[in-house]
Amino acid sequence: MHNAYSPRQGLDTEYYDQGRRVNFIKYRINQAESHLGSMCAAFSDYMVAQCKVRDCGDYIVKTLMVYAEQEYLSQTTKVAVRQFAENLSAVQDYREVDAKRLEANVVHPLSLYGAVCKTAKRNLNEAFDARKKEIQRQEVLDKARERDPTDKKTITQAENDLEQAGKLTTNTCKALDAEIDHFEEKKLTDMRDILFDFVKAEMSLHARALEMLTSCYHNLLTIDINHDTAELRRALHPEVFETYMTPAKQHKHHRITFRLKFKRWRPQKRQSKKDVNNVEIVAPPQEMPECTCKDKQKASSRNDNASGTTSSSSDDYEKRFATKTL
Repeated sequence: MHNAYSPRQGLDTEYYDQGRRVNFIKYRINQAESHLGSMCAAFSDYMVAQCKVRDCGDYIVKTLMVYAEQEYLSQTTKVAVRQFAENLSAVQDYREVDAKRLEANVVHPLSLYGAVCKTAKRNLNEAFDARKKEIQRQEVLDKARERDPTDKKTITQAENDLEQAGKLTTNTCKALDAEIDHFEEKKLTDMRDILFDFVKAEMSLHARALEMLTSCYHNLLTIDINHDTAELRRALHPEVFETYMTPAKQHKHHRITFRLKFKRWRPQKRQSKKDVNNVEIVAPPQEMPECTCKDKQKASSRNDNASGTTSSSSDDYEKRFATKTL
Protein backbone atom coordinates (compact mmCIF):
# COMPACT_ATOMS: atom_id res chain seq x y z
CA MET A 1 0.00 0.00 0.00
CA HIS A 2 1.31 3.44 -1.00
CA ASN A 3 0.87 6.65 0.96
CA ALA A 4 -0.54 9.81 -0.61
CA TYR A 5 1.91 12.22 -2.27
CA SER A 6 3.33 14.87 0.05
CA PRO A 7 6.41 17.06 -0.73
CA ARG A 8 7.37 17.05 2.96
CA GLN A 9 8.00 13.36 3.04
CA GLY A 10 11.63 12.25 2.93
CA LEU A 11 13.17 10.35 0.08
CA ASP A 12 14.00 7.45 2.34
CA THR A 13 10.31 6.68 2.85
CA GLU A 14 9.51 3.26 1.52
CA TYR A 15 6.06 4.08 0.27
CA TYR A 16 6.90 7.24 -1.55
CA ASP A 17 5.30 7.38 -4.98
CA GLN A 18 8.32 7.90 -7.23
CA GLY A 19 6.36 7.87 -10.48
CA ARG A 20 3.99 10.60 -9.39
CA ARG A 21 6.89 12.66 -8.09
CA VAL A 22 8.76 12.40 -11.38
CA ASN A 23 5.64 13.36 -13.34
CA PHE A 24 5.11 16.39 -11.13
CA ILE A 25 8.70 17.58 -11.66
CA LYS A 26 8.38 17.03 -15.38
CA TYR A 27 5.18 19.10 -15.43
CA ARG A 28 6.90 21.96 -13.61
CA ILE A 29 9.82 21.94 -16.04
CA ASN A 30 7.53 21.91 -19.08
CA GLN A 31 5.45 24.73 -17.62
CA ALA A 32 8.55 26.85 -16.96
CA GLU A 33 9.88 26.19 -20.45
CA SER A 34 6.58 27.16 -22.05
CA HIS A 35 5.97 30.35 -20.06
CA LEU A 36 9.56 31.60 -20.17
CA GLY A 37 9.67 30.96 -23.91
CA SER A 38 6.49 33.00 -24.37
CA MET A 39 7.93 35.79 -22.23
CA CYS A 40 11.13 35.78 -24.29
CA ALA A 41 9.15 36.06 -27.52
CA ALA A 42 6.98 38.87 -26.09
CA PHE A 43 9.92 40.94 -24.87
CA SER A 44 11.71 40.32 -28.15
CA ASP A 45 8.71 41.68 -30.06
CA TYR A 46 8.65 44.67 -27.72
CA MET A 47 12.33 45.33 -28.40
CA VAL A 48 11.75 45.12 -32.16
CA ALA A 49 8.83 47.55 -31.82
CA GLN A 50 11.09 49.96 -29.93
CA CYS A 51 13.62 49.76 -32.76
CA LYS A 52 10.87 50.49 -35.29
CA VAL A 53 9.72 53.51 -33.27
CA ARG A 54 13.35 54.67 -33.15
CA ASP A 55 13.63 54.38 -36.93
CA CYS A 56 10.38 56.33 -37.42
CA GLY A 57 11.65 58.99 -35.03
CA ASP A 58 14.90 59.27 -36.98
CA TYR A 59 12.89 59.76 -40.17
CA ILE A 60 10.85 62.52 -38.50
CA VAL A 61 14.07 64.20 -37.33
CA LYS A 62 15.51 64.02 -40.84
CA THR A 63 12.36 65.58 -42.32
CA LEU A 64 12.38 68.42 -39.78
CA MET A 65 16.07 69.15 -40.38
CA VAL A 66 15.49 69.36 -44.13
CA TYR A 67 12.64 71.81 -43.53
CA ALA A 68 14.80 73.92 -41.20
CA GLU A 69 17.64 74.03 -43.73
CA GLN A 70 15.40 75.09 -46.61
CA GLU A 71 13.39 77.66 -44.63
CA TYR A 72 14.89 81.14 -45.14
CA LEU A 73 12.01 83.50 -44.43
CA SER A 74 10.51 82.51 -41.06
CA GLN A 75 13.58 82.76 -38.87
CA THR A 76 11.97 82.03 -35.51
CA THR A 77 10.27 78.95 -36.93
CA LYS A 78 13.53 77.81 -38.51
CA VAL A 79 15.48 78.03 -35.25
CA ALA A 80 12.69 76.42 -33.20
CA VAL A 81 12.24 73.51 -35.63
CA ARG A 82 15.98 72.86 -35.74
CA GLN A 83 16.23 72.77 -31.93
CA PHE A 84 13.07 70.64 -31.78
CA ALA A 85 14.65 68.13 -34.18
CA GLU A 86 17.85 67.99 -32.14
CA ASN A 87 15.96 67.24 -28.91
CA LEU A 88 13.79 64.66 -30.66
CA SER A 89 16.95 63.04 -32.02
CA ALA A 90 18.20 62.74 -28.43
CA VAL A 91 14.98 60.88 -27.57
CA GLN A 92 15.70 58.40 -30.36
CA ASP A 93 19.22 57.92 -29.00
CA TYR A 94 17.69 57.02 -25.64
CA ARG A 95 15.42 54.54 -27.42
CA GLU A 96 18.51 52.95 -28.95
CA VAL A 97 20.07 52.59 -25.49
CA ASP A 98 16.82 51.14 -24.15
CA ALA A 99 16.67 48.56 -26.95
CA LYS A 100 20.25 47.45 -26.19
CA ARG A 101 19.44 47.16 -22.49
CA LEU A 102 16.36 45.06 -23.22
CA GLU A 103 18.37 42.76 -25.44
CA ALA A 104 21.19 42.32 -22.90
CA ASN A 105 19.25 42.21 -19.62
CA VAL A 106 15.84 40.81 -20.59
CA VAL A 107 15.74 38.91 -23.87
CA HIS A 108 19.11 37.17 -23.62
CA PRO A 109 18.63 35.76 -20.06
CA LEU A 110 15.19 34.45 -21.00
CA SER A 111 16.55 32.81 -24.13
CA LEU A 112 19.03 30.81 -22.00
CA TYR A 113 16.22 28.99 -20.23
CA GLY A 114 15.65 26.76 -23.23
CA ALA A 115 18.98 25.02 -22.59
CA VAL A 116 18.40 25.04 -18.81
CA CYS A 117 15.06 23.28 -19.19
CA LYS A 118 16.57 20.71 -21.56
CA THR A 119 19.27 19.92 -18.99
CA ALA A 120 16.64 19.55 -16.27
CA LYS A 121 14.63 17.21 -18.49
CA ARG A 122 17.70 15.10 -19.21
CA ASN A 123 18.45 14.75 -15.50
CA LEU A 124 14.83 13.90 -14.89
CA ASN A 125 14.98 11.17 -17.52
CA GLU A 126 18.08 9.75 -15.84
CA ALA A 127 16.23 9.60 -12.54
CA PHE A 128 13.25 8.02 -14.26
CA ASP A 129 15.51 5.41 -15.91
CA ALA A 130 17.07 4.62 -12.54
CA ARG A 131 13.60 4.12 -11.12
CA LYS A 132 12.66 1.81 -13.99
CA LYS A 133 15.86 -0.18 -13.47
CA GLU A 134 15.03 -0.59 -9.81
CA ILE A 135 11.57 -1.86 -10.71
CA GLN A 136 13.08 -4.35 -13.14
CA ARG A 137 15.46 -5.64 -10.46
CA GLN A 138 12.49 -6.04 -8.13
CA GLU A 139 10.66 -8.07 -10.77
CA VAL A 140 13.73 -10.30 -11.29
CA LEU A 141 13.92 -10.97 -7.55
CA ASP A 142 10.23 -11.82 -7.37
CA LYS A 143 10.50 -14.24 -10.28
CA ALA A 144 13.55 -15.92 -8.74
CA ARG A 145 11.72 -16.47 -5.48
CA GLU A 146 8.68 -17.84 -7.25
CA ARG A 147 10.67 -20.16 -9.52
CA ASP A 148 12.95 -21.72 -6.93
CA PRO A 149 12.73 -20.50 -3.36
CA THR A 150 15.64 -22.77 -2.39
CA ASP A 151 18.09 -21.22 -4.90
CA LYS A 152 19.86 -18.99 -2.43
CA LYS A 153 22.59 -17.99 -4.86
CA THR A 154 20.23 -16.59 -7.50
CA ILE A 155 18.04 -14.94 -4.92
CA THR A 156 21.04 -13.37 -3.20
CA GLN A 157 22.39 -12.05 -6.51
CA ALA A 158 18.99 -10.58 -7.36
CA GLU A 159 18.76 -9.00 -3.93
CA ASN A 160 22.22 -7.42 -4.36
CA ASP A 161 21.26 -6.06 -7.78
CA LEU A 162 18.06 -4.68 -6.33
CA GLU A 163 19.94 -3.05 -3.48
CA GLN A 164 22.42 -1.40 -5.86
CA ALA A 165 19.57 -0.21 -8.08
CA GLY A 166 17.77 1.19 -5.06
CA LYS A 167 20.85 3.06 -3.92
CA LEU A 168 21.35 4.45 -7.43
CA THR A 169 17.72 5.51 -7.55
CA THR A 170 17.96 7.14 -4.14
CA ASN A 171 21.11 9.04 -5.03
CA THR A 172 19.70 10.08 -8.38
CA CYS A 173 16.47 11.28 -6.81
CA LYS A 174 18.34 13.24 -4.15
CA ALA A 175 20.46 14.92 -6.81
CA LEU A 176 17.34 15.53 -8.85
CA ASP A 177 15.58 17.11 -5.89
CA ALA A 178 18.54 19.39 -5.22
CA GLU A 179 18.72 20.32 -8.88
CA ILE A 180 14.98 20.98 -9.11
CA ASP A 181 15.13 23.16 -6.00
CA HIS A 182 18.01 25.08 -7.53
CA PHE A 183 16.14 25.32 -10.84
CA GLU A 184 12.98 26.66 -9.22
CA GLU A 185 14.87 29.13 -7.04
CA LYS A 186 16.97 30.33 -9.97
CA LYS A 187 13.90 30.65 -12.16
CA LEU A 188 12.06 32.85 -9.67
CA THR A 189 15.15 34.95 -8.91
CA ASP A 190 15.95 35.47 -12.57
CA MET A 191 12.36 36.35 -13.38
CA ARG A 192 12.31 38.96 -10.64
CA ASP A 193 15.67 40.42 -11.73
CA ILE A 194 14.64 40.43 -15.39
CA LEU A 195 11.45 42.31 -14.64
CA PHE A 196 13.41 44.71 -12.42
CA ASP A 197 15.83 45.39 -15.28
CA PHE A 198 12.92 45.93 -17.66
CA VAL A 199 11.28 48.44 -15.33
CA LYS A 200 14.58 50.28 -14.73
CA ALA A 201 15.28 50.50 -18.46
CA GLU A 202 11.79 51.84 -19.17
CA MET A 203 11.95 54.33 -16.30
CA SER A 204 15.31 55.62 -17.51
CA LEU A 205 14.00 55.94 -21.06
CA HIS A 206 10.81 57.75 -20.13
CA ALA A 207 12.52 60.04 -17.62
CA ARG A 208 15.11 61.22 -20.13
CA ALA A 209 12.55 61.30 -22.92
CA LEU A 210 10.28 63.46 -20.75
CA GLU A 211 13.16 65.86 -20.19
CA MET A 212 13.88 66.12 -23.91
CA LEU A 213 10.20 66.40 -24.82
CA THR A 214 9.86 69.24 -22.31
CA SER A 215 12.69 70.99 -24.14
CA CYS A 216 10.82 70.35 -27.39
CA TYR A 217 7.74 71.98 -25.89
CA HIS A 218 9.70 75.08 -24.89
CA ASN A 219 11.27 75.20 -28.35
CA LEU A 220 7.84 75.37 -29.92
CA LEU A 221 6.90 78.23 -27.61
CA THR A 222 9.71 80.34 -29.11
CA ILE A 223 7.98 80.47 -32.51
CA ASP A 224 6.79 84.04 -33.13
CA ILE A 225 3.99 83.65 -35.64
CA ASN A 226 3.39 87.40 -35.90
CA HIS A 227 7.03 88.11 -36.67
CA ASP A 228 7.24 85.39 -39.31
CA THR A 229 3.98 86.53 -40.90
CA ALA A 230 5.29 90.09 -41.01
CA GLU A 231 8.43 88.81 -42.72
CA LEU A 232 6.26 87.15 -45.33
CA ARG A 233 4.34 90.36 -46.01
CA ARG A 234 7.57 92.32 -46.15
CA ALA A 235 8.90 89.85 -48.70
CA LEU A 236 5.73 90.13 -50.79
CA HIS A 237 5.77 93.97 -50.86
CA PRO A 238 9.33 95.15 -50.16
CA GLU A 239 8.99 98.60 -51.85
CA VAL A 240 5.44 99.60 -51.01
CA PHE A 241 4.82 99.22 -47.32
CA GLU A 242 6.15 97.67 -44.19
CA THR A 243 3.93 95.81 -41.80
CA TYR A 244 4.43 95.25 -38.16
CA MET A 245 2.32 94.15 -35.27
CA THR A 246 0.88 96.74 -32.89
CA PRO A 247 0.81 95.93 -29.15
CA ALA A 248 -2.38 93.96 -28.51
CA LYS A 249 -4.32 95.78 -25.78
CA GLN A 250 -7.66 94.27 -26.70
CA HIS A 251 -9.38 91.29 -25.19
CA LYS A 252 -7.63 87.98 -25.73
CA HIS A 253 -10.52 86.67 -27.86
CA HIS A 254 -10.58 89.72 -30.12
CA ARG A 255 -8.83 89.63 -33.44
CA ILE A 256 -5.36 91.15 -33.62
CA THR A 257 -5.17 94.20 -35.90
CA PHE A 258 -2.29 95.32 -38.06
CA ARG A 259 -1.12 98.85 -38.80
CA LEU A 260 0.40 99.76 -42.14
CA LYS A 261 3.18 102.29 -42.35
CA PHE A 262 3.70 103.65 -45.86
CA LYS A 263 7.12 104.74 -46.97
CA ARG A 264 7.05 108.30 -48.30
CA TRP A 265 9.46 109.35 -50.99
CA ARG A 266 12.14 111.78 -49.89
CA PRO A 267 15.02 113.24 -51.90
CA GLN A 268 18.31 111.62 -51.13
CA LYS A 269 20.88 113.74 -49.38
CA ARG A 270 24.15 114.43 -51.07
CA GLN A 271 26.73 112.19 -49.57
CA SER A 272 30.19 113.47 -48.78
CA LYS A 273 33.28 111.38 -49.07
CA LYS A 274 36.46 111.50 -47.04
CA ASP A 275 39.96 111.33 -48.43
CA VAL A 276 42.94 109.66 -46.80
CA ASN A 277 43.53 112.60 -44.40
CA ASN A 278 39.96 112.32 -43.13
CA VAL A 279 38.97 115.57 -44.87
CA GLU A 280 35.50 115.75 -46.30
CA ILE A 281 35.37 116.03 -50.05
CA VAL A 282 32.09 117.52 -51.16
CA ALA A 283 30.96 116.47 -54.57
CA PRO A 284 30.73 119.50 -56.96
CA PRO A 285 27.32 120.55 -58.18
CA GLN A 286 26.17 119.09 -61.41
CA GLU A 287 26.69 121.29 -64.52
CA MET A 288 23.77 122.51 -66.54
CA PRO A 289 23.05 120.45 -69.62
CA GLU A 290 24.07 121.92 -72.95
CA CYS A 291 21.42 123.65 -75.07
CA THR A 292 20.14 122.08 -78.21
CA CYS A 293 19.94 123.81 -81.63
CA LYS A 294 16.35 124.86 -81.17
CA ASP A 295 17.18 126.41 -77.82
CA LYS A 296 20.04 128.41 -79.44
CA GLN A 297 17.76 129.76 -82.23
CA LYS A 298 15.19 130.89 -79.68
CA ALA A 299 17.86 132.62 -77.61
CA SER A 300 19.32 134.50 -80.66
CA SER A 301 15.87 135.69 -81.76
CA ARG A 302 15.22 137.02 -78.28
CA ASN A 303 18.56 138.92 -78.37
CA ASP A 304 17.82 140.45 -81.80
CA ASN A 305 14.46 141.72 -80.68
CA ALA A 306 15.98 143.19 -77.56
CA SER A 307 18.73 145.04 -79.58
CA GLY A 308 16.19 146.40 -82.13
CA THR A 309 14.03 147.91 -79.45
CA THR A 310 17.01 149.61 -77.77
CA SER A 311 18.26 151.19 -81.06
CA SER A 312 14.86 152.56 -81.99
CA SER A 313 14.42 154.07 -78.57
CA SER A 314 17.84 155.83 -78.81
CA ASP A 315 16.98 157.36 -82.27
CA ASP A 316 13.73 158.79 -80.94
CA TYR A 317 15.56 160.34 -78.02
CA GLU A 318 18.11 162.03 -80.34
CA LYS A 319 15.34 163.48 -82.54
CA ARG A 320 13.48 164.89 -79.58
CA PHE A 321 16.70 166.38 -78.20
CA ALA A 322 17.50 168.03 -81.57
CA THR A 323 14.09 169.70 -81.86
CA LYS A 324 14.43 171.07 -78.37
CA THR A 325 17.81 172.67 -79.11
CA LEU A 326 16.55 174.29 -82.35
